Amino acid sequence: MARFRIAHLSDLHVAHVTANLRRLGRMLLPGEGGWWDVLARLAASSLERKSLFEPLTRSTHLAYKYDPRLLSAVLSDVRRSAADYAVVTGDLSNLGATSELREAVQTLAAFGFTRERCTIVPGNHDRINFSGTADWRRTLGAREYPHVDRAAEGIFVVAVDSTAHGDDLDWRDMVALNSRGRIGVDQIEKADALLAELPRDAMKILAVHHHLVDLPPDGYIDDWADKLDPRLAAKAEGSEVLLDVAVARGVGLILFGHRHRPTRDDFLIRGIPAACSGAVAQPDPSGVLKYRTFDFDGPRLVGRAWHSIEPSVALATCEKPVTAPDSGDDDLRATVAIDGGDLEGSLQKLRGKRRELDRRALEELAARARKK
Repeated sequence: MARFRIAHLSDLHVAHVTANLRRLGRMLLPGEGGWWDVLARLAASSLERKSLFEPLTRSTHLAYKYDPRLLSAVLSDVRRSAADYAVVTGDLSNLGATSELREAVQTLAAFGFTRERCTIVPGNHDRINFSGTADWRRTLGAREYPHVDRAAEGIFVVAVDSTAHGDDLDWRDMVALNSRGRIGVDQIEKADALLAELPRDAMKILAVHHHLVDLPPDGYIDDWADKLDPRLAAKAEGSEVLLDVAVARGVGLILFGHRHRPTRDDFLIRGIPAACSGAVAQPDPSGVLKYRTFDFDGPRLVGRAWHSIEPSVALATCEKPVTAPDSGDDDLRATVAIDGGDLEGSLQKLRGKRRELDRRALEELAARARKK
C-alpha cells in the first residue's frame, strides 16, 4: 500500500477588520440590556489590568495583522509536500465572521483541500460572536459533531467539537469572549459509539481544538485567566472521560490546536502520540512559518516531520492566486483578486479598499452609539 501523508494545520485566524468591527459593535454597543451590560463586561474583563480594553484587544487577537499571502504560502507548501489530506483543528477565523470562515474554506479548497480531503473542527474564535454556531453551519454545512471522516483506506478521523456554545455559555464566557473548552457527555458518548464501529486495526485519529491535558503557561491568556475564570487556560472540560474513550477504543493519534506554541515531537497523551502544530499562518519567534505532516504506511504511523517556510521566499513563489470571497451576509466586504504575477499591486488595492471600509464601519458604529 502506498504511503499516505496528512498535514496538520491549526489556528489560521483569517481576519477581516471590517467584519471584526461589526462583531465587536454587536458585543460592545448596548442592546436591550442597555449600557450597564457593556460596562459590566468591560469592567470584569479588565481586572487588575492597566488598560480597560487590553483584555479585549489581546483575547481577540486584534493586534495580529492577518496577511492572506502567508496562508496561501503555507498551503502552497503543503501541496508541494505531497500531503494527501489535511486536518484543521479550529480557529479558522478571528471573530467567527462568515466572510472570514468562507475565505478560510475557499483558500483551503483552492489548494486542493476540499471537504473530501479535509477534516475541520471549530475553534473558540469560530464561535466567539455568540451566534457562531449558526454562522459555522451556514458556511461549513450542518454536519453534527462528533463525526467520522474516512481519510484513506484504514485511516479515519473522528472530529469532536470542544467549543462551549449554546446552553453551555454563562456570564463569564460573555466577559471573556468564550475561549474555554468543553466536551459534553452527549459528544463523548457519540464519539465512543463511532470509534466502536471502526475496524479494530484501523488508524483512528482524534481531532479536537482545545488541549486535553494541562499544558505549561503559554503567554497572555495564562497571565490573567486565573483572575477571571480558571477555565480559560485549563484543559477542556470532559477531557479525562474523552481520553478514557480514546485509550479504550485504540486511538492512534490526537491532533489539537488552541495553543499557539507547538508541542515537541515525542509528545504523548496517555501513551498516544499527540501534537499541536501552533498557529501555522503566523511566523514563529524565529520568523518562519511551520506546519507538521504525519506519514502512514497503511494504518501505521511511520513518520512525522516539520516543514519550515521562509515567508519572503514563499510569497515570491506562491503558485496560485487566491480570491478573498464575497460575503453574502451583512459583513462589510474587503475583497480583491490577488494576482500571483503582481502581488504588491493587488495588495495595495486590498489595503486601500479595507481602509475605506474601515472608515465606513467606524462611522456606522459611531452613528449607532449616538442613537443609544
